Amino acid sequence: MALSDLRSQALEAFPIIDQNLKSMTDELGQAVIKAIQNSEAILEGQKNGMQVLTAGFEGLSTQAAEAQHIFQAGLERAMTAMQRDLNEALTKYEGVIDQTTKEVSEHVTAALSDGAKKMSDDFKQFDEQMQKEMEQAIRAMGRQLASLSEKFVEDYKPLTDRLRDLMQATRVS
Repeated sequence: MALSDLRSQALEAFPIIDQNLKSMTDELGQAVIKAIQNSEAILEGQKNGMQVLTAGFEGLSTQAAEAQHIFQAGLERAMTAMQRDLNEALTKYEGVIDQTTKEVSEHVTAALSDGAKKMSDDFKQFDEQMQKEMEQAIRAMGRQLASLSEKFVEDYKPLTDRLRDLMQATRVS
């Protein structure tokens, strides 16, 4: 009769263990989904930033094309004028183009550097968050397994004591 009770208790414990494992797995899955969603939001922000940079570059390209058109018209007028006016106009426009190119290069370099740093920081934060979540899940699983082991020892100790007593009784007889 005690063995049957013990078997019943063991059968009742397995669904509880299964339910606890499912709960822990679901929680870990939800944490991973949340981390992925955070990463997707970060990546979307990076994408938007790149679109802004692209639009800015296109605007600068249009301005450069317009400046070039103005330059060509001025060059044609200057060809009919004195050589000195031509040299002054060329020097002026070269300086503007050089300055604009330098500024664009500095802005693009700074924006790319900032974007790369932010992305690196965001991924580092994501990695740390994932490590914490996994560590918590593993600790919780360890506690539950330790509790389960203690329960098994507690449940089977009377049985082993009876079995030892029975064996000693059969040796004496």
